[in-house]
Amino acid sequence: MSNRTELVKLKRTLGRINALAPETAALSDAALQAKTGEFRARLQKGETPRALLPEAYAVIREASRRILGMYPYDVQVMGAIALFAGNIAEMKTGEGKTLVASMPLYLSALTGNSTILVTMNNYLAIRDGELFQKLFAFLGMRLAIGVTDNPKEQLTAAKKRNIYAADVVYTTHAALGFDYLMENLAASREEKFLRPFYYCIIDEADAVLLDSATTPLVISGAPKVQSNLYEIADYLVSALEKDVDFEAEDKNVWLTPAGVRKAEQFFYLDHLYDGTHSDVVRHICLALRAHASFTRDKDYIVQDGSISLIDALSGRILANTKLRAGQHQALEAKEHLKITMENRSMATVTYQSLLRMFPHLAGMTGSGIEDAAELESTYGLKVVRIPTRKKIRRVDLPDRYFPNIRAQILAAFQDTVQLHEKGQPVLIVTSSIAMSQVFSDMLLERGIPHSVLNAYNTAREAQIIQEAGHRGAVTVATSIAGRGTDIRLGEGVAALGGLAVLGIGRMDSKRMEVQARGRSGRQGDPGMSQFYISLDDDIVLQYGKETLKALRGGSAELHSRKIKRQIQEAQAYREDQSRAARAATFQYGENILAQRRVVYESRDAIIRTEEFSEEDILALQKKVIDRFLDSFQDLPDQSQLTRFILDHITYDLGEFPDTYLLITRQKMRDYLLTLSRSCLHKKLDPIPGKKGQTAYLRTMIIRSIDRCWIEEVDYMQLLLAINGRQYAQRNTRYEYRREAYASFQTMRRHIEEAICRNVLLGDLQPLPGISPMRQILIWRCYLGRQK
Repeated sequence: MSNRTELVKLKRTLGRINALAPETAALSDAALQAKTGEFRARLQKGETPRALLPEAYAVIREASRRILGMYPYDVQVMGAIALFAGNIAEMKTGEGKTLVASMPLYLSALTGNSTILVTMNNYLAIRDGELFQKLFAFLGMRLAIGVTDNPKEQLTAAKKRNIYAADVVYTTHAALGFDYLMENLAASREEKFLRPFYYCIIDEADAVLLDSATTPLVISGAPKVQSNLYEIADYLVSALEKDVDFEAEDKNVWLTPAGVRKAEQFFYLDHLYDGTHSDVVRHICLALRAHASFTRDKDYIVQDGSISLIDALSGRILANTKLRAGQHQALEAKEHLKITMENRSMATVTYQSLLRMFPHLAGMTGSGIEDAAELESTYGLKVVRIPTRKKIRRVDLPDRYFPNIRAQILAAFQDTVQLHEKGQPVLIVTSSIAMSQVFSDMLLERGIPHSVLNAYNTAREAQIIQEAGHRGAVTVATSIAGRGTDIRLGEGVAALGGLAVLGIGRMDSKRMEVQARGRSGRQGDPGMSQFYISLDDDIVLQYGKETLKALRGGSAELHSRKIKRQIQEAQAYREDQSRAARAATFQYGENILAQRRVVYESRDAIIRTEEFSEEDILALQKKVIDRFLDSFQDLPDQSQLTRFILDHITYDLGEFPDTYLLITRQKMRDYLLTLSRSCLHKKLDPIPGKKGQTAYLRTMIIRSIDRCWIEEVDYMQLLLAINGRQYAQRNTRYEYRREAYASFQTMRRHIEEAICRNVLLGDLQPLPGISPMRQILIWRCYLGRQK
């Protein structure tokens, strides 16, 4: 369906809402507030939210006028209609997407189901949440904010339960992701806090669903035994030559035959890929990626002796975030820093997997139409472009092309000086921190006052963005340039031409360039944008044709259509690579998603179970015993049987039974089951009451599942990190699925064994003066700290 057809449908519904405006405006405050209760009652009687939409939107529209002094424009209402229909509404910067979201949030919250808005960062979640709390309170609803601006404040399970019990929750996608993982590490009902997912609006949807789609959220636990191969592998890779010893494409790096020979000589190996040196291969792969795929001051910074990652889209530092599966340690080795401990992954989820759990999903963005096909195929979300309230007056000048970075920067600098001399504010958007620092140095030499906004200087972000539209302001920024915050023009600036956006370098996608241009020309303001492209831009160096290399000399501006077309092709190729990477992550993620669903549903069922019986445990023990006996062609001997008993049933074996009693498989099986039953009785009898016994068994079962699941998650992360199988001419995705399935079946067997072992061999020591139930709670807390 075309965008025009979608707009016709939206306008039809808009007409119904506008028709209700006069009678809604005539209502008293009390009558307007009473509408919330009326709507809820009608929903309970079977009326659908879609049928209520015109009335509900008319009510919150009028309430917004009275409480906030803001009456949503028609185009904002159209965006709100598109959101409730489960679409991504593309609305240009400054069109008031924050107000748009309030309408579908109100309608969804009327159902009594979980209603959440996720945004880019804490600042935006808190700012918007605090703004709309009064509006929702007026309508008899509670809006809670799921993040805090105090980094030292820890939200307890009780506080989070109160937050997510609210009618509407404003939070960040990262906070929601980690809350989801923590929810599914809970060992009791008291530790759980989330309601079932229902409706979610994603602010800056393209950034979350596309640019951050492959970023995994990982909760790490106990550290692994530290490897000494990071620095050794880094030493080897530092001596290798690109395109001779290794090749790189996008984030994939691999050794050439020459590189394989050097690695084998370095490590004194006969065959690197014979399957017995997977740890060496893994560390070489990590070191190769650290050198070829990660650039300092673009992908990460080194600050206070540690590596801090940079969000590729926003340019902000990703606080408390590390690369997984040893990649962070490989970067530390590359930068000759102290190697931190590599922790075990306890739980992980990608934004792709997390947000697809919502049965009703929608999003807002300033750009998205360029990737509409991918958003619809991956998430089932259609992009609807909403017209602007006022005609866009910004002038987007044609891109300028230069043979090298020197000519590129000089041209951008000269234009900056000219614009500054007439007082027109300028926002320079650079592709890296290094470029922003170079440009800043040039401005300093010229004596031009300016602000710099990059990952080293996020503390003043809000202030810098507020001042960026004032007369004479010059702001140098990476892509961090205040996404989610409008740059408002100062007095007299409109007459000077508005904000000028100068982009230095071809960005990774057209969508990112649209976002950069969109910083200027909000709400019909004047403005201009200009991009300066060179053959030294990273995207051209990585994806451009070889013929472009010979053209990097000289300083004259390039006007060849062929060269321009080849640069555009390089960007298009980069976009295709990104889409392919996201598709691969999606396919790989389906495996861990299916496993996670089974494990988390099993945990929830166990937590909800009111009572466990001895027979439940003995049924598992029977499977464990049968597997043990089936592993022998004949029968296990006495030493093997003794070892099994000591490892799985009891440490107090006592006198071993006469051999003639164990001469058949059935007799041996009966003996082991009888012994297990006896030991189980001894374990449970000291715990008074069924409630106490159930609490003990539940703790043992959850602990067993968690320990085995942690091992599985960690293994799956490592499996993704090793790509050596491509040298054996195998389909890596097929191999991954095959091994993932095999490891999951192994995990299920290990869980059964661990449950029986923990129940039968666990030792619950009595504590004087403390009730048995309290002892179990204390012991559970102890176990939680051991994760």
